[in-house]
Amino acid sequence: MSGSIRLAVTGNPCAHSKSPQIFRKFLDYKGLDGFYSRIAADTLDEAVETALITGITGLNVTSPFKEKAAEISDTAEDAVVSLKAANTLKLVKKASGSPGLSAFNTDYLGVYESVKKASGIINGKTAFVLGAGGAGIAAAWGLSRAGFNVTVFNRTLEKAEERTGWIPNCRAEKLDNVNALAGGADIIVNALPLDKLIIDADRIKKGAVLFDANYRSSPLRLSAGTSAGDSSDRDISVISGLKWLVNQAGFAFEIFTGSRLPENFSDLVGDDDLETEKINNISLVGFMGSGKSTTGKYLAELLSRGFIDIDSEIEKREKMSISEIFKKRGEACFREIERNMIRTVFEQEKGKVISCGGGAVADSVNRGIIKKRSFPVWLASPPEISAARITDSSRPLLNNERRMEEAVKLYNERIDYYGFTSQLIINTSERGAQSAAGKIYEEISHMF
Repeated sequence: MSGSIRLAVTGNPCAHSKSPQIFRKFLDYKGLDGFYSRIAADTLDEAVETALITGITGLNVTSPFKEKAAEISDTAEDAVVSLKAANTLKLVKKASGSPGLSAFNTDYLGVYESVKKASGIINGKTAFVLGAGGAGIAAAWGLSRAGFNVTVFNRTLEKAEERTGWIPNCRAEKLDNVNALAGGADIIVNALPLDKLIIDADRIKKGAVLFDANYRSSPLRLSAGTSAGDSSDRDISVISGLKWLVNQAGFAFEIFTGSRLPENFSDLVGDDDLETEKINNISLVGFMGSGKSTTGKYLAELLSRGFIDIDSEIEKREKMSISEIFKKRGEACFREIERNMIRTVFEQEKGKVISCGGGAVADSVNRGIIKKRSFPVWLASPPEISAARITDSSRPLLNNERRMEEAVKLYNERIDYYGFTSQLIINTSERGAQSAAGKIYEEISHMF
């Protein structure tokens, strides 16, 4: 699997991201072998380090890392320079071990394509954008390119003027004035992280288009279905933020893979494909010594849930250590025992934190069960660090004089298996078990 495509999205938080569902559809459509996961990190630097550890070469970047992504890149396309933000990073590992980063921005293309596909290019018409953050400025540029006269509304007028001055046919207004002017907009884009639309829906003119950048909550859709709901009579339509997400993802996919998608690529992803993944159990996967057992115990405490360690369950049932099983019965026998234990635990248990052995995901049956019946989190650390943490003889595959070489070899053989299985990746090379558990809790506690 050395030729597999390895991709991820990062942000803080990022467990909610629907990018994995979108990119997996694109990979399947093109018949490409690869994985797409999520990297949870406190900083973009941590996320990039995690990408290097896990062999990931393409990284989608979400809030709040987009501006930093533009700053730290070695090369950047014109869109990144203009927008001062990047949502797409290509990574290479330099000879020194440091990352080489190329930055791109496909956010504005996502807006452009969404509007074009929904209503055609409408030269000379008026667009309002609420918010002068990264998403708002990308939307303003995309709309300007689509032929609209654009007004960006922001709480701080000076910030909006500074950030929009370079965009053709674009001006800035104070957010307080939006209701007074709302009737003049043909399209309104909400780029503010709000649960409610601040525009009085009754002021929106007949035939207007509402475009919501925020797909996690949809104040525009809510408003269009209530006081503007008489939206059917007034012919007000809503473009979901998911359209923006899918369209910008298509361009990022082509940058990452060099493989062209069809012109109607957004039709490849349906609403059913973007449903939130249901969480039953949480599983921890990763190389030996990455901290699965200890992190799992802390995480179970934080979530007030039971903890199960697959290796410990095997030792209890077989009444001997893992090392003894390997020595007396061989690895093939151990893997069969492990497969049966994983099937039993994952099919019978619900709402548990489950730690899986380091080699469990190398088995395709195990991967299928773990993915289907849990939210798998990959605890990632370099094999040299993981192996150095193992100070006893409890890991039979590393009990030889060349343990470091064997660790690197085994890890490289398993990278893709961990990636294919995981829904979230946490870098444990510098995090202790409590910190790793706390980070996972931050990301997923609201999803139960």
